[in-house]
Amino acid sequence: MQNTNRSWLIGVVLVAAIILGAVWYRTASPNTIKIGFVGPLTGGQAFWGEGARNMTMLAAEDINKAGGINGKKVEIVYEDGKCEAPTAIAAFQKLKASGVQILLGGHCSPETAGMVPLTKDGSVFMLAGFSSNDGAVAASDFAYRTSPDTFDMSARMVPFTVGRYKKIATISEITPFAKGYTTDFEAALKKSGVEIVAHEEFAPGSTDFRTAVTRLGASGADAIFVSPQSPITAVGVMKQIAELGIKVPVFGNTLFVSQDVFDKSGKPANMLGAFTTLPFADATGEKERALAARYKAQFGKDVPYSLYYVGASYDATNMIADALRACGQDTKCVAGKFKVMNYQGSVGQYAFKENGDLQAARWARGVIGEDGKFKLESIQ
Repeated sequence: MQNTNRSWLIGVVLVAAIILGAVWYRTASPNTIKIGFVGPLTGGQAFWGEGARNMTMLAAEDINKAGGINGKKVEIVYEDGKCEAPTAIAAFQKLKASGVQILLGGHCSPETAGMVPLTKDGSVFMLAGFSSNDGAVAASDFAYRTSPDTFDMSARMVPFTVGRYKKIATISEITPFAKGYTTDFEAALKKSGVEIVAHEEFAPGSTDFRTAVTRLGASGADAIFVSPQSPITAVGVMKQIAELGIKVPVFGNTLFVSQDVFDKSGKPANMLGAFTTLPFADATGEKERALAARYKAQFGKDVPYSLYYVGASYDATNMIADALRACGQDTKCVAGKFKVMNYQGSVGQYAFKENGDLQAARWARGVIGEDGKFKLESIQ
């Protein structure tokens, strides 16, 4: 009987030791600092999600080679947010349960919109990228982003539109970024005297746009503005515009006007001259060229989508590292560091507004030239 009791007691002690050990490992992590990452690693937005992931890998490699953060190695834990709020929320909760207090993400507006409310209690600090919907991080003192908002981007589109077109038709995907961009752009155009003659929307996952596109073509518009959430959707809309014989010029948001969308749409003539605006990273600059070359050497491909947006993930990881060196994993202290941040990164200068938004310093107009090549032109 005594042996039985002793065996039972030993078993209880072992179980308790295992539980306590797991808790200690999760919270103490004596040799590493865990940073979470949530971004679209599958689906239509995966090409930039993978780009962001790769940039954080390069940054973590540099940080660890330089001695880590106060002698501790950085470990980035990656989760696929699929550019969906529910998936991102589940990823956030999984990371938080594993002891993560610092998060790089979301890397898509729906992801960020889903996760920001979960940071309000200060248990996790998040630095988002690829998230431009208005007010995306304003609801939490512990959320910031490296992307400008759609209000800023659309305002910079107006000077290139007014005087060129008097009547605009719009079509947008019903997501925080895509619809928000169109809403801001339409409001700015109306103030400038441009008439919005048609407004169409479609649900995420849609593949048949013919009815909406037909109405746009019959609207008498001088041009059609297209605002999708992914390049796959952008190609689908453009192909159906072409199939229906609509010849009026088209332009759109940063996901519509790109070399990839132009080429995959069959190089339609009415995309020549299509333009958009986006934050500017000087591809000829020393730091920018070095980062792009290193990316290609390590991953065997060029930086996807945009040197600024993708490269900002490299800079974001280094900004987080700087804050952690000063604060440890005190999220209130980290948030305070970002409040007064003025950081010169590899692809941009980063300072933040009171609501956590990026105070973008440099802008560019992206254009599909008459030669069919996408190019960036620096603007102010």
